[in-house]
Amino acid sequence: MVLLLLEWRAALIVQDLARNQNKPDTSANQRVSKAVSEAFVAAQVVQMIQELNLVDEDRRVVGELYRLVSNMIFVGGRCVQSS
Repeated sequence: MVLLLLEWRAALIVQDLARNQNKPDTSANQRVSKAVSEAFVAAQVVQMIQELNLVDEDRRVVGELYRLVSNMIFVGGRCVQSS
């Protein structure tokens, strides 16, 4: 579910950039880069979790740990809980 949301977010941000290409926005490329990177990393982590030979309970725990960590973002060099 987290992966799907990140992929949708990235797609919508790219779409917004394309729609507003003629309007000046100095941070648009940064927002696109961040959203696409987050979706890519999430996809890689999900794939790695799926490739692990874990029993269902362990897979669930690793998935929950990933979701917990994915709620953390880096702001100004500090790791803070996203709201």
